[in-house]
Parts: sequence; structure tokens; C-alpha cells
Amino acid sequence: MLNITTVKNHLNQKSNPYCFRSSVDQTLSTEQLIKEIVKYNSTLTEADVRACLSVLDNKVREYVNKGYRVELPFAYLNLSAKGTCSKPTDSFVNGVNNNKIGVNVALKNDAVTDMTDDVEYKQLSAGYIMDPKITGVFSILQDGTKSNDLNFTAGDIIEICGKNLAIDYDDEKQGVFFESETDTIRANRYSRSGTNVIDTVIPSTIPQGTYHLTIRTKPGVERYAEHKIINALSVV
Repeated sequence: MLNITTVKNHLNQKSNPYCFRSSVDQTLSTEQLIKEIVKYNSTLTEADVRACLSVLDNKVREYVNKGYRVELPFAYLNLSAKGTCSKPTDSFVNGVNNNKIGVNVALKNDAVTDMTDDVEYKQLSAGYIMDPKITGVFSILQDGTKSNDLNFTAGDIIEICGKNLAIDYDDEKQGVFFESETDTIRANRYSRSGTNVIDTVIPSTIPQGTYHLTIRTKPGVERYAEHKIINALSVV
């Protein structure tokens, strides 16, 4: 389904402070499409449809590559060249500097109408704009400066930078979590805690190893949200 959310509008010239963004949470795979076609026309077998799609795939790629404008039932595909040069006699070389050949996909008007009329969508809570996001992880040295060295020992301070990081520490489901393949350890000491920066102490009981770093908050009334950095740090 199409999910529509509200996010802050960061454009310099803006008519409103917020704007809509969307995502989809379902994918119709090729195998699922084959089954749908077979159900639509029972005289075709899955083998027939699979073979037809395979040939279609090969021929579309072949003729687009040759420079044709290829018509499909719902769209046209063709190559296009982009880039700049210093003088009119310069040669175009794909992949050199900013010279690039791409593929244009132009949907037919009736296809656009069919795809956009009476759309099923879900508008998510505005709380989703407050989901946490980690943008940087640092160690804090003895002199208080930051370091990109993410090898820690128990008792070291780790600084997490980002947005929407505010945590209710009385809620055990929220917090900073160090996750290994076998264990999850919640941080229990913080030297600084805010919306954009959290400084927390590597727990004294944490075993040596590599850990994912997760921050979990509760931006809505019922919903928890988290952001995870895979293999973010090591405890030595």
C-alpha cells in the first residue's frame, strides 16, 4: 500500500512548513505477476507466461540498447545522453567526466490515469516525522574531544548525534541498546541527553565483541520507533 507521511519542508523557498512524502510497503514480484496473469487467463500456463516475459525482457533490453524507442503496453523506453563539454568538437564518451547515457521511461497517459485514479493509500500519523535518526557516532576522549575511533572499553563514553533522540528513561522499551548476535544490553548511565545529542556510558557488564547500536523512542501515543547502525562499535 502507498503510505503517506508528513515531513518538515527544508526547501529555501517554501509555501508551507511541512510537505507530504510517501513510501510503499508491498512489492509484486515477477513470480507473483506470473501467477496473476495465469489467473487472469486460464489458457496460459505458468511456463507459457514465464517464457513470454523472459523473451520480452531480452528483446526490450536488446532494442533499447540499439537505440530504439521501444513501446510497451503502458510506456515507452529509450536511451538519452547527458553531459557537458568544453568545445563543440569534443567527443561524447559514456562514463567519462559527466558524460552519461541513461534510460528514459515515459508512461502513456491512459496508463497514468489508470494507475492514479481511486488509489488506495494510508496516511500515517504525523508522529512519524519524529522518528529517531542517528547521523553520527563518536567516542569521547579524556580531554573531552570527539574521536572516530569506535573501539571502546567498559566505562567509556559514546556520543550519538542525530535528530529526534529524546528518550523516556523510565520506559524500559526506550533507550540506547547495544546488540550482539546473542545479547541486547540497555545503557543505564547518561552524561548528556537531548533531542540531537546523547552521551552514554558503555555498561560495565558488557562482554567484548562487535555490537549494533540501536536507539528506540516513542514518538507517538502507541508506537515505538528505532534506528539501528549495524556493526557500529567494538568493545575490547
